[in-house]
Amino acid sequence: MLRREQVIGVVSTWDIRKGKGGFSLLFFAGDESEGYSLLITDLRIVGSFRAEYPDDFCAYLGPDSPSDPELQHRAEAEALKIIAKKDFEIPKDKLVKLLYEPPTTYLGGRLLLIEAGHRVELKVTLLSPFNPGVIATTDTLVRSLVAFAPGRVFNERTGEPVKAP
Repeated sequence: MLRREQVIGVVSTWDIRKGKGGFSLLFFAGDESEGYSLLITDLRIVGSFRAEYPDDFCAYLGPDSPSDPELQHRAEAEALKIIAKKDFEIPKDKLVKLLYEPPTTYLGGRLLLIEAGHRVELKVTLLSPFNPGVIATTDTLVRSLVAFAPGRVFNERTGEPVKAP
């Protein structure tokens, strides 16, 4: 699939959003994407806006996933779409820090990817019993980020390093 790269994780969901009009601290409903996708490899993180509604693919965790050939094939196809529609790319060697604020039942979460002179902010949907997918998605996201950059993923609220669930 990707030459010279190992896929750590692929996450593509409506539960992650990014502002369309550039960076801002406040997002208004009309200014947010309707879903976002992340490809995390051993060399980089690539993000793209998620545009295809019928696809129910949510998340894939590379080496730690059960060996399901169908899921692996779907993840590879999604990874190629993410690269083709790339919104941003952060090489591993340029990444300074990842701040993750887990979602709660009252507040949504946040992921802040920081490289020198540039940062990307993504919002995560709040936890809800009516949306069990957000738990699986954030679990895969956190596991992938910790595998990608161990020691550089921090909980935004506590400042403590994030450990894989």
